[in-house]
Order: sequence, then C-alpha cells, then structure tokens
Amino acid sequence: MNKIRQIYFNYFLLVVFLPLSLFCFGQDKSPTFPGGDQALECFIYNNIDSVKISKIDSSGLVIATFIVDTTGELKYAKIIRSLNPIADKELLRLIAIMPSWIPGKKSGKYIPLTVELPLTIPFPEGYCRKKIFLISN
Repeated sequence: MNKIRQIYFNYFLLVVFLPLSLFCFGQDKSPTFPGGDQALECFIYNNIDSVKISKIDSSGLVIATFIVDTTGELKYAKIIRSLNPIADKELLRLIAIMPSWIPGKKSGKYIPLTVELPLTIPFPEGYCRKKIFLISN
C-alpha cells in the first residue's frame, strides 16, 4: 500500500507541480539594457550631470520605474522613491536619453514589463570600467 501511495505522490508532483514551475519560473526574460548591467552603469556614469549631483547635500537612493514596451522603448518613467528634486530630475533625464532596451519575453513573445532603476547619491567615482580593445593587423 505504501509503495502505491509513493508512486501516486511522485506522479502527482510530476504532472501538477512540474508544469506549474515551468510556467511560473522558466519562461520569463527580463528587459535588459543593450550590453548588460555593466553597460548600463557606464551609460549612467558617462551621462550623469556631475555638477548638478555635486550640489545635492544629502545622500541616499533614488528609485525610478518605467515600462519597457515590446519594441524596447522606455515609457511612463516616474520616481517611486524620492531623495531630492535635483536627483529625481536627473534620474528621469537619464532614462529619457537612454537607448532602447532589449524587451522582456514570456513564452517566446515580447511583452511590456516594468523595470525599477535605482541611483545612489553620491554616485561612486570610477564606477564604469571601460574595456580597451587592441586591434592588430
């Protein structure tokens, strides 16, 4: 009787939970900045207005949210955690000038997804490590 129960339990796990886990976990791909996280860090480092940021007398975290649509365009950016009006405007400005992202996928189809982007103030110096490629003939 116990052996039959064990076989039934294993079958139940295989039939019910395996497809459920594949549906919930294995199918999604989050939107990404072209080149990945390091490229995003470099983009922010190279485009942040350091003069404006240096005028901020407080330190902390600003978080913005935006939607990456099915074509990779960034839409509906807004601040969800404010630090200072200058920092808030600067993060929104950075999002506005970003290139298109690689959109997220679900079940092989591009879908619009929300992204949260944090910015630490003060922004760390030397954060972007540029790669130098040597081309030889």
